Amino acid sequence: MNGILISILSGITFGLFQTINRQAAKEANTYQSTFILLLVSSLVLVLITAVSQDLVRLSQLSWLAVFYFSLAAFIHFLIGWTLLSASQKKVGAARTSALLGSVPLWATAIGILFFDEFLSAWIFGGIILIIIGTFIVSSGKSASTEISTGFRASLYGLGTAVCFAGSSIFIRYGLEQLPFPLLGVTIGMVVVTFLYGGLLWLRPTNEGLSFEFNSKALWLQVVAGVLVAVATWWRWLALDLTTIAVVNSLSRLSVPTVLLLSPFLLARKWEEVNGRVWFGAGVIVMGALILTFS
Repeated sequence: MNGILISILSGITFGLFQTINRQAAKEANTYQSTFILLLVSSLVLVLITAVSQDLVRLSQLSWLAVFYFSLAAFIHFLIGWTLLSASQKKVGAARTSALLGSVPLWATAIGILFFDEFLSAWIFGGIILIIIGTFIVSSGKSASTEISTGFRASLYGLGTAVCFAGSSIFIRYGLEQLPFPLLGVTIGMVVVTFLYGGLLWLRPTNEGLSFEFNSKALWLQVVAGVLVAVATWWRWLALDLTTIAVVNSLSRLSVPTVLLLSPFLLARKWEEVNGRVWFGAGVIVMGALILTFS
């Protein structure tokens, strides 16, 4: 499998995760929702690693690699996923997915500045289309009283995009130390899960770890955790095979995935998908196709 195909699979799986996570977490505490995602993802990745990897490779593990993987996971998971859950509650899954379309912009800058990953005109054009499509989707007004709009409401989603792109720097640095993406993402996820759980336990509130999920929401959150574990593994693998800008741009295939699934899995009051949103999603797909076949 090449980096392009793996990036496409990761983007679609991430869109499925976003939709299910929105359904599970819409009534839940944002921090508790994030912790369950981290915990389930850690368990899934540990299981996949134990079954599929030669653990002798861990003998090549250095403290510097652990530091880079943990820092990447801290930025992407602990900060990024917390902002993601907050954004989904604020502006909805569809618009949050659209706001994450700014990831290619940050990723392109990072690839050029840190790794000399200069792009061809076709690839750059595809990235521009993805960014334009994102703007079309996220700039429309919402008629739903359950969905917030405007720049301030979009800051959670934009912050998530910066975290997702920025974590790529330390993923690359870590893979230079230990060139096995599955081991890297598993190490980073486990470290951050313990850290997040400790912080949640120590929160100066009476919430503690008394979870607010009902049984249905909890199972949906578990499914979301499995999906995002797989999507994240594929993303780290793709980053080892192709450029940061291409991987992060193709991850925006989560946008049309969310749009296709939202009418079936989410109530209209939680998501509003109109013609403008679909047009923007179409522009994003066009950009993704250019990246795929360039």
